[in-house]
Amino acid sequence: MDKSKLTDPLYGIGLFKDVLTDGAARAMRTLVYGDPDPRTRAEAAAELFCSLANGGGGAVRSVWDCLFGRLALSENPFSAALARGKEPAVALTGRAKYEYGAVTELAELLNYSALAEYGIERGEKKDFSALVNAYKTNGCGVFAKSKAFGWDGASKRLVPLYNLNPIRLDGLKDYADEKAAVKNNTESFLNGLPACNVLLYGDRGTGKSSTVHALLNEYGDKNLRLIELKKSDAADLTAVINLISGLLFKFIVFFDDLTFAESDESYGAVKAALEGSVVKCPNMLVYASSNRRHLIAETRASRENGVHLSDSFEEQLSLFDRFGLVVTYLNPDKNGFLSVLKQILSDRKISVPDAELALSAERYALQKGGRSPRAAKQLADIIESSLKP
Repeated sequence: MDKSKLTDPLYGIGLFKDVLTDGAARAMRTLVYGDPDPRTRAEAAAELFCSLANGGGGAVRSVWDCLFGRLALSENPFSAALARGKEPAVALTGRAKYEYGAVTELAELLNYSALAEYGIERGEKKDFSALVNAYKTNGCGVFAKSKAFGWDGASKRLVPLYNLNPIRLDGLKDYADEKAAVKNNTESFLNGLPACNVLLYGDRGTGKSSTVHALLNEYGDKNLRLIELKKSDAADLTAVINLISGLLFKFIVFFDDLTFAESDESYGAVKAALEGSVVKCPNMLVYASSNRRHLIAETRASRENGVHLSDSFEEQLSLFDRFGLVVTYLNPDKNGFLSVLKQILSDRKISVPDAELALSAERYALQKGGRSPRAAKQLADIIESSLKP
């Protein structure tokens, strides 16, 4: 085909218009339909190469992998319908299929022999059904970028989180009953059975937050997603619900170290999300960790005011009661601490004589002012480092 006689068909692209603003697609469009000036084409080829190499890890993606990956992220009426398990209208599917063909034709019309000096490769062609399956499996937009998200309160949007904690449930030593309770509740949630909002309460360093992070690694491939909110984001819970409601994923909204000052009324948003709001979100549960059983801290003045104290107590209960499952994590005793330490060292193939290890464990616990799984891991790190040449 003589590309010099082609007119640019991409001016009529609507659904996938966002894809064409990407550096790789923009460069391809210039190389296929743009100015024949050698300098312009050289600049476009260089931009294309940089875009292909921008995936991280030092590798250079193929043209097809790069273009398809960008299409899989596109958020439009077609992809949004599939991400929510809806069947798009025939006209919408037809238009999406046409535009997919027009956009991916860029990958077919590139002169790869002229791009050989850049190491740019075509890659394996993917058909339209692969894109449909990607939207059904991974969602679209921000939800296709990660399995965990934070919240940008300024722009009121979810942001993908990367480099996630790789911890697994079996990597959290002991606490078998506690882990089982949280795991069983999460499995019920994923299977469409009744499940509870969860409060993980107890001593610091016992693995409350790590348990929630481990759930994502256990069930991320079964449509579980995690949204981490700060206490200051509580008032935005309704906005979060509006974004995730109706999606095929099941979301755990996680508040780490959840405790409110008595004067902070944002706990009302958490109460409403847990139970009591007109807005319902069947694909969301709230999990929270706290070092305090009383989630609303009392002031001295409130303790001295009998009426205020009664009201404060009722507020405490009204928030606490909305967590159907409360799991308590307590620090281990001397033998439990030593047991956790031994298991961690065993996983690392490190052997230390029992008497020596017991002495080191007790000395370290005294230095730390207490025993916890976190302290056991820290001591294991110190022991491992001391053995390295």
